[in-house]
Amino acid sequence: MDNLAKNSIHSAYKTEIERMVKAMKDPKMTEKNSEPDVIAKLILKAISSEKPRTRYIGGFMAKQAIIGRKILSDKMFDKMMMSQMK
Repeated sequence: MDNLAKNSIHSAYKTEIERMVKAMKDPKMTEKNSEPDVIAKLILKAISSEKPRTRYIGGFMAKQAIIGRKILSDKMFDKMMMSQMK
């Protein structure tokens, strides 16, 4: 996160990235993070499959994000995601 913030100082996304970094460091947000083994198990499932799927969904709020991405416009989806970065 610190590297992302450092490299965005002069970008058009500076404000949004600052909000995201602040939110991601918030203890309330970090306690919701999925354990690494959740993603590791999905990776193992994908590489072990004879017919792997295009996408595997796992982790906190992943399914909701995928559904939101499908039904919302780009602008609305971005607004929804950024509303979580207060």
